[in-house]
Amino acid sequence: MKKIFLCVILLLAGACSAPSQDVSEKVSFIDDRGVQVEVTKKPQRTAVLMGSYADIWLNAGGEIIASVQDALDRGLIDEEIAIVGSGKEVNSEQLLAVKPDFVILSLDYPNHLELDQLLSDAGIAHAYFQIDSFDQYLNCLKIFTDIMDNPQAYETYGSDVKARVDAVFDKLKDAEGNPKVLLLRAFSTGMKAKAGDHFVGEMLNELKADNIAEHAKLLLDELSMEVILKENPEIIFVTMMGSDTQAAIDYVKNEMQSAPWQQVKAVQTGQVIFLDKELYHYKPNARWDEAYEGLAKVLYPHLFQ
Repeated sequence: MKKIFLCVILLLAGACSAPSQDVSEKVSFIDDRGVQVEVTKKPQRTAVLMGSYADIWLNAGGEIIASVQDALDRGLIDEEIAIVGSGKEVNSEQLLAVKPDFVILSLDYPNHLELDQLLSDAGIAHAYFQIDSFDQYLNCLKIFTDIMDNPQAYETYGSDVKARVDAVFDKLKDAEGNPKVLLLRAFSTGMKAKAGDHFVGEMLNELKADNIAEHAKLLLDELSMEVILKENPEIIFVTMMGSDTQAAIDYVKNEMQSAPWQQVKAVQTGQVIFLDKELYHYKPNARWDEAYEGLAKVLYPHLFQ
């Protein structure tokens, strides 16, 4: 009996001394500020303060407890998720009130940058991202899937998408010439030319289009009809911003009824292309292949017949 009792004591002692599983494993990475960030793997209370990043985080397998109105309006999150701002602007008190353990922010918004010290003082892990290219998207997705320990999600939303992007560019190997284009960003009361500083402008550069705003820099300050008529683009791409997409489209159409615009080749031939807002205003994310192909089909239609 004493031997049995001794064995039980030894077994209990062994169980108590066995190392417990580490439930707070950390993931370390460099965010787009160049700052090293350490976050607990598979965080349970993540706040994502930009709609496009909410989309990527959810695809990576993450959960969201708080986000912004932009994400709700686009149907990326459910109505029960706490809304702590519009997107560009975030209410810091509301953000802290939800007690996040990880916050995802954008480098593009000054208000987000202002939250850095607040979050640091509160001891809340946070990271900043900026996506203006497909490679930057892949980097963001890789970090998110590493945090969530979900390599399959990277295959589905990263590697597989890259294979389809590569297939689009493979079709362009026989492309001849550099179609002359103008990229416009329109809103309900105006429009501006954009170059490689906009991700669609960078995509056009990658697709070997000749965006006249890249060399006629005056257009970035004002839409000079003199310059536009001189360059005479054969295709005009238009992205829409603002909440009223139709108002932006109507503004562009009305402007292009004027005599000067009617002399532009793209207008004369009906090659004014209004781009899908989900792909060319918001970040295309897992649909980068569709975004590239959509532009390529307009630029080089004979290669996609």
